[in-house]
Amino acid sequence: MGWRRKHIELPVAPEHAELLAAAEAVDLCIEQAWTNVIVEGDCLSIIRRLAGDEEDDSAVGHLLSKVRLRAKDINCCSFAYVHRNANIPAHNLARAARDTIVGEIIPP
Repeated sequence: MGWRRKHIELPVAPEHAELLAAAEAVDLCIEQAWTNVIVEGDCLSIIRRLAGDEEDDSAVGHLLSKVRLRAKDINCCSFAYVHRNANIPAHNLARAARDTIVGEIIPP
């Protein structure tokens, strides 16, 4: 397991923030050369769209396509929905990241 925290300038819609988090997760996996990866998130609509292959004409469609393309650089990458109640460490990290200016990698 691994994670990264990074400050995101507001305002960002919650769905856009979840997609930015997924993009960071995929980038981290590539940087660390991890080959079997499950990217978890608690935004069901984003996870479904990342796991699918349909074009997306929404405001975040370009970023969605970028994340899918980057995920193909990982040997085995999947996206999984995790209910918010089961995703407490991620929410604690997000709260802590509000005070973080520089991103950092925390080893698994």
